[in-house]
Amino acid sequence: MNSFVVEGQGLATAWIRAVQKLDELPDHRAFHTVVRIGDPLHDDPDTHAGLDRVLDRLGLQPVETVANTIFPADLAARSRDHAHLVSRYLAMYETVRKLSPKNRWGTYFGRLIAYPSTRHKDGFDQLAAVISWLRKESAYKGGKTARYETMLAHPLDAETTDSGLSSAATCSVPVQRPGTDTGAMATPCLSHCSFQFDRTGIVHALATYRSHYMTERAYGNYLGLGRLLGYVSTQSGLRPGTLTVVAGYAQIEPGTITLIRPLLNEAVPLFH
Repeated sequence: MNSFVVEGQGLATAWIRAVQKLDELPDHRAFHTVVRIGDPLHDDPDTHAGLDRVLDRLGLQPVETVANTIFPADLAARSRDHAHLVSRYLAMYETVRKLSPKNRWGTYFGRLIAYPSTRHKDGFDQLAAVISWLRKESAYKGGKTARYETMLAHPLDAETTDSGLSSAATCSVPVQRPGTDTGAMATPCLSHCSFQFDRTGIVHALATYRSHYMTERAYGNYLGLGRLLGYVSTQSGLRPGTLTVVAGYAQIEPGTITLIRPLLNEAVPLFH
């Protein structure tokens, strides 16, 4: 089984190194890949623009469009608080879902703020629960950092206990909906996202994908996840740390490597 682990301080460097690893493999694919980004809020404009030109030539969505499915940064910047952001996004959610066949099941951000729940008419706001938990845990010495977890956890398990604090030390944010997202295609590739508080005022994030298309989606996904981490951290009064992205399967899509290879041959972005 081909696999790899790469690290980069900025998201462009991390993406380049991951694609380079895949480019070295005969079939341009690998399993159980790990990409670690030290500063996922740092985007390299040259790499970003170069990839956008490739995506446009292929008739695919630009990087920002992909990133916005995970976190709508512009809308968040123009919202008073988290509740205002959620209200505005849900008001336009059905329109967003109709903009592209890829959004038929919804968007990642839609799942994060309105996870289908029989106990919540408008869905369960997982991000609000994560932010609340982080605020409470970081307010006292010895706040929980992380514990072992599985995908069996449901987001409602992160609601408060009788003591008023979550019993979980790692905030778990599922995206996949068992029993509904059963199609082979056009279903969420991002399965799970969790946040860890390391007691130094920093929050890290771990995202798990069932599969990752490195040309069409990966760069935008890294960008969206980085912005999501930045948002959760800021809303919690903390600082963003490292983003780690694990993919069960990653590939460079057929017919795209010759188009993106020039981006890999250029000097690695100065912000390593």
